[in-house]
Amino acid sequence: MKKLFIFLFGVSALILFAQDGAVDLNFNNDSGPNGSIIRAIALQADNKIVVAGDFTSYNNIARNGIARLNSDGSVDQTFNPGAGVVGSIHNVTIQQDEKIIIAGEFTKIGNVEKNHIARLNKDGSLDTSFNPNGSGPSAPVWSIAQQPDGKIMIAGTFVSYNGISRGRVARLNTDGTLDQSFDSEIGSDSILGSVVLQPDGKVLIGGYIINYNSIIRRTVARLNSNGTLDAGFNQLGTGANLPLSNMTLQPNGKVIISGFFTSYNTMNTGGVVRLNTDGSLDTTFEKNSSAGAYSSIVLPNGKILAAGSYYSNSMLFRLNSDGTLDKNFISNGMIQRMLIQPDGKILVCGNFTALNGVNKKQIARINGEDLLSVLQYEKDIIKIFPNPVENILKLKSNQPISDYELYSLDGKKISLGSTVNDSSINVSNLAKGSYLIKVKINGKEQTTKFIKE
Repeated sequence: MKKLFIFLFGVSALILFAQDGAVDLNFNNDSGPNGSIIRAIALQADNKIVVAGDFTSYNNIARNGIARLNSDGSVDQTFNPGAGVVGSIHNVTIQQDEKIIIAGEFTKIGNVEKNHIARLNKDGSLDTSFNPNGSGPSAPVWSIAQQPDGKIMIAGTFVSYNGISRGRVARLNTDGTLDQSFDSEIGSDSILGSVVLQPDGKVLIGGYIINYNSIIRRTVARLNSNGTLDAGFNQLGTGANLPLSNMTLQPNGKVIISGFFTSYNTMNTGGVVRLNTDGSLDTTFEKNSSAGAYSSIVLPNGKILAAGSYYSNSMLFRLNSDGTLDKNFISNGMIQRMLIQPDGKILVCGNFTALNGVNKKQIARINGEDLLSVLQYEKDIIKIFPNPVENILKLKSNQPISDYELYSLDGKKISLGSTVNDSSINVSNLAKGSYLIKVKINGKEQTTKFIKE
């Protein structure tokens, strides 16, 4: 009887810690950062983690504003940013060549003047070849997005870049100089907090916009690839009553926007809403009047992870694809950013000292829905190879494949298409790293990880 009790206890414990939102007890078990917040997080192809915040040391090792962690949360001492940043970093992006773009409110990297955007080498040292002679943006950069060709979209509060007028949104060449083929002219008349690239090359910008190039646009606007306003998007409506914080695309082109606004187009919506592809409010999406979010991501299964608050409680919560609350996943804590690992676990960061009752300072890893798991018979239906892949990813199946979609690990859709059995997908333009491919087989969806080398 005693053995049976021990066995059942062990099984129940495994079930408990496998639940969605349960804290990974094997991650970040040291003292962590000495500051109060981690604002930005990025995952490298080798599963190392770059974090940025207001700390000056991490696990009692000097690191001013930025550090790289090993996959277990310990400090990677091969990455040394020296004196670090003067100011704060709000965005981190890993390039294909493993260099690291940082953006935010800082004015110096070590003793070198670098206003609001810079690039670091793989070892953490400053890449002096990035915008070497320019003054950079005139004010902070709040959001960045890298195009498949390596060019960089930035948005924020700046009104010029390298002394050339740009209305709070600009595109940079791969060396950090201004791409003058993208001209925002007057641009946005207020702060932009988010920039997102569509697969067709158009650009979504959001914040507290009232006008773009003197044309009325509320909260969200869409730009053509040259920076001109897309007149067919978001023509009507009053938008949000407060600025948005984040935008993310669904596979069907609809846009999830999040923030701490309470209404959109005068409707009581709460801070997580969905827009149709023309920019109008999607009224079929559940109105969560008590929800607010710093950020949100769309998962390959269509569900939405949002980091912010629900009924005034700080938490990470998950919504079903129709916007209703998924009660199987709630994680308490003041979380601001999150990323999905290749194994389906979720890295979260923000301003917290404990998560779900477990002492974890500012960064933690929690269990998420196992996006990669399928029944064994389903595994045999489709094979992808080679994996890792350099240029051409091949699909082989003994049942018809109708469609596929490619995702980054932060839930952003990269591309989609139709395919047939024994097909090939060109992934040569992807940056190095881990990705998810979702395919439809006989009406059912299967998601699998692959690595681009």
